Amino acid sequence: MASLEPESRNLRALLSSEITKIMKEASTVPIYKDSVLQSHLLQKARMRIRLQLNACVSQSEPAGHSSALVTQYEICRASLTISHAITNPYYVTWDVNRYADMVKSSYSQPDGAPSTEQKKLSKYFPMAVLGKFSEPATIVDNHGKILVWYLPNILSCSHVDLMNTATTELHDYLLKSIPVTESAIDKKHSWRSDNFLVPEGGGKFGAGRVTMSPAYFMQRRERLQDPLVPSASYSAKSVQHWLKAISGTEFFFNAITAIIAPELFEAGSAAVSKVVNVTRQPKKPVPVSEWPSIFTGMELIANWITLSHRDAGGARSHYDLLASLGIGHDATFSIKDLNAELDYFPGTLAFIAGKVLEHSVGPWKIGERFVVAHFMKDKVHDRVGVSKPAFPVQMDLLQLLGSSVTDHRPRKRSGANWDS
Repeated sequence: MASLEPESRNLRALLSSEITKIMKEASTVPIYKDSVLQSHLLQKARMRIRLQLNACVSQSEPAGHSSALVTQYEICRASLTISHAITNPYYVTWDVNRYADMVKSSYSQPDGAPSTEQKKLSKYFPMAVLGKFSEPATIVDNHGKILVWYLPNILSCSHVDLMNTATTELHDYLLKSIPVTESAIDKKHSWRSDNFLVPEGGGKFGAGRVTMSPAYFMQRRERLQDPLVPSASYSAKSVQHWLKAISGTEFFFNAITAIIAPELFEAGSAAVSKVVNVTRQPKKPVPVSEWPSIFTGMELIANWITLSHRDAGGARSHYDLLASLGIGHDATFSIKDLNAELDYFPGTLAFIAGKVLEHSVGPWKIGERFVVAHFMKDKVHDRVGVSKPAFPVQMDLLQLLGSSVTDHRPRKRSGANWDS
């Protein structure tokens, strides 16, 4: 944690400076008139940013640098991706907190069919139909709170290659994580243990899942007075080597989180700083202080069909950060509540309110895929005295385009991407 703070905050400052510059150059006039969002001005700003982003992504990466470092090219690429997402909002017609009040943690049926939650929710909330996403975007509720950040191709080839290379070293470890059942009747293990697609010959990454955390509650011991302990996998030397190899990329993820969800970043940073002092160490101590993420949990999942589900354990305003990686796959990330299909190619980041929105990744046709899923546990944050963050608000970000509106009350929108 000692190196997490300065590294992440330095990258945050670089991203913030670049995004401010991009947004200011994208529009020289306020995009609000009499408190109404002028969609034609927003569209013009988005078109200017899109041209820059396409030019950036299509150019060759600068040669001669270490892929473990974040270069100016990668800062620019990420800043343009985030700026495009800010200026490309899609809207739902309901309030996320009222929607979340009606939602229960849900899991797919054993046959892979979606949960029955949607039928119940549709009686109270108009179902969004947002369709296919291929460009950076945000999805926003009717009060301006951002539910999803979709950031395709935000990672350079260098960082994708770095993560891929590091993960090949966990090939055998991942394969050993898949439970072996004696018969098809043995279904006592979780649905999360099924639906792995092991490539012929084991492939580059194998298949399986590894859950890592510097501090979590043991099962059925989740009272505030109960101890926090590191996950068992964190004790494995191969896992520690993997975390060390990807730490530079994780610092970059932290910085991106700080830009798009400042309160979440501060809450995560505070929690990770505090768990260092309260985690009960096993007989063989683990390097809790070297944890590289502001998320208190990470899960590496390789070659898995992810059934439709909502995530338990976090607060409704806790984003899950999903980093899609691998080689040449064409996976799609589906959000059932929004009827949205997101291209999920390697190098994509998605921040999603996973406790609220039901999501899945179905079978893909080619290549191998893995995801590094980052999450927070609300009970862990409560244990170390960290309060829940608020959702990021769209208005705070659109102000960079010259908006003179400073409060967060609901705004009228002129021709925006409302679902019908």
